[in-house]
Amino acid sequence: MNKSLNLASKIVAGFFVIALFLSNSADPPNGRTGAPGDGVCTSCHGGNNFEGHINILDLPSTVVSGQRYKMTVAVTNTDAKAVRAGFQLVSLFDEDFKNAGDYISQSSDSDVSKIGDRQYLEHRGPKNFEDNVATWIFDWVAPDVDEDTEITMYAAGNIANGGASSGDAIKFKEEKIKVQAASSTCDFSLNLNVNQISCFGANDGEVTIDPEGFQQPLKFEWSNGEKLFIAMAALSAGKYDITVTDGSGCSIVEAFEIVEPDLLEVSLRSKFENCDDLTMNSLVADVRGGTGKYTYKWNNGSSDEVLQNVTVGNYSVTITDESGCVAMDQYVFELKDKEPPVISFTDSVDLYIGADGTLDFTPLNLNETDNCGVASVLLSGNKSCNELSARNLNYKVTDVNGNVADASVYINGIIDTFPPTSPCREDIIQDGCSPVDYALPDFIDNCGIDTVLLIEGLASGAQFPKDSTKVTYEFYDFSGNSGTCTFYVVTNNNLMLEIDEVQDASANNGGSIMITAGGGTGVFNYEWIMNDTMVVSSFEDVSNLDPGSYVVKVTDGSGCVIHSEPITIELGSSTHDAAIQEVEIYPNPVNSVLYLEYTGTLMKANIVGFNGQFLNAVETGFASKTISINLESYASGIYFIQLFFDSEMQTLKFVKQ
Repeated sequence: MNKSLNLASKIVAGFFVIALFLSNSADPPNGRTGAPGDGVCTSCHGGNNFEGHINILDLPSTVVSGQRYKMTVAVTNTDAKAVRAGFQLVSLFDEDFKNAGDYISQSSDSDVSKIGDRQYLEHRGPKNFEDNVATWIFDWVAPDVDEDTEITMYAAGNIANGGASSGDAIKFKEEKIKVQAASSTCDFSLNLNVNQISCFGANDGEVTIDPEGFQQPLKFEWSNGEKLFIAMAALSAGKYDITVTDGSGCSIVEAFEIVEPDLLEVSLRSKFENCDDLTMNSLVADVRGGTGKYTYKWNNGSSDEVLQNVTVGNYSVTITDESGCVAMDQYVFELKDKEPPVISFTDSVDLYIGADGTLDFTPLNLNETDNCGVASVLLSGNKSCNELSARNLNYKVTDVNGNVADASVYINGIIDTFPPTSPCREDIIQDGCSPVDYALPDFIDNCGIDTVLLIEGLASGAQFPKDSTKVTYEFYDFSGNSGTCTFYVVTNNNLMLEIDEVQDASANNGGSIMITAGGGTGVFNYEWIMNDTMVVSSFEDVSNLDPGSYVVKVTDGSGCVIHSEPITIELGSSTHDAAIQEVEIYPNPVNSVLYLEYTGTLMKANIVGFNGQFLNAVETGFASKTISINLESYASGIYFIQLFFDSEMQTLKFVKQ
């Protein structure tokens, strides 16, 4: 670092370094540092108030053009609530906001990318916090400049929750350094002797300059503004630099850092060596922080790290490190085991349900130990399987001396692979056709039945037809597992039906069907259905039928029902050539007058009701191809008009409003 400087061109330099800590991206987008011309990470991250900060460690306050420096990016989560972090760096000249210097990655957890002339160093995969700190090491080469150049430094950071980007916290920071132009080496040299801070929070750091080969007079300029001394004392933690100029006008800049150790702390805890004899116990001093080896001084004169065979009383220990820093703790000892059990388990797992409806907790790997023995273990919370959602259970362990340890165990979900079953029920046989009331079968599941569906047959309380009816229920548990149950309802009665005569339709006349119903009791009711959709008659025998498929349903006075097989009415032969006439009726639906337009020779036209009953004959004129029909006297409903041409018959439906 011993480079001479042109004193005539002292210009304060700066250095944009933006550290953006991203939590949910293996390759964060460039240009999100908040530097001039960049965006900011709050466009994607935010919504949390994690406590913490970011720092660029080992960053000199003054650097020399073309020199290479090793640095560390560190993010610290001071409230210990965040999960992981990432980063992004960029350095820019203040004069034109162009890239300044070159980044060099030192490991696979970071890499360099570019946008235009700007170079970004950023993480490759977020890094989890260790002791609430995440760090990345890299090298940076200062930019080549012919003269000292002004630059400003900015920093921004993201402390992440490890989940969605909306749960992160953004932090900002500003620093300054100098970039000095390289020149020929001065004829003299400097040696710095640095004494670091002795104890956390002290300001006793010192530095002494030892120049060699210089020309008088020497001038000093410290970064804290002092100019008269060759040494500095009472320094607090921080980064400093010293500029020394000899009588030849050549200057050397040396940077140094004063650091402080971690806070020296001690905490006492009791430890029982023999739970059957509580007088055989010890006090352990847990020490952290400070510098070097520790010395122990107990109030009973012992200097051991662990105080053995402790009896009832008040104890204290004083810890001194190699720098003379001191920490103390006190402890009131009783003849009682105060050490809680130690528990461990596997979190965030799925649990399976057994055939008996109980949860299998084996995947949790529950384990408990205690220095004097475990008295009881309790796993409480919602352990039922009538819902399958995630949940938290409480794992509580009590030792033989009443010490308790507990923890919350998170369950992802409940999995049930056992389908429901049913013994179903016996078939039902009855004489006559009264409604059949039957009890539903028993449906059995380890976690209960969620849904029961009738998918075939008739429900309880329905009137079943003659002979055998298949009834099938499908049932589901809360996991979607399913089963089925099938039984039969058999109705015995002597209701019978015979088809006496079937006449096909012709060009001039509709078809007809003659039947005979017998047996049963009381008066018979008839229902004729055409093509499985339209009821055309409620009489025993039917006529004026269009070509199609017909089924008759016969119901006796006791409610017994019998259906015929489908009966087909076809269009019989004609002496005329077959021809399909073009027919149009309008408007449809109709309020008062219905118009009929057709081609061919219309022989006659009839209006029939929805049940097939003849209602009215329509007058036709052979010369006219248009007929108007006044329907004002007709009630609202569905009607049919039968058209008999010389070579065919057509039936059209219309609606009277």
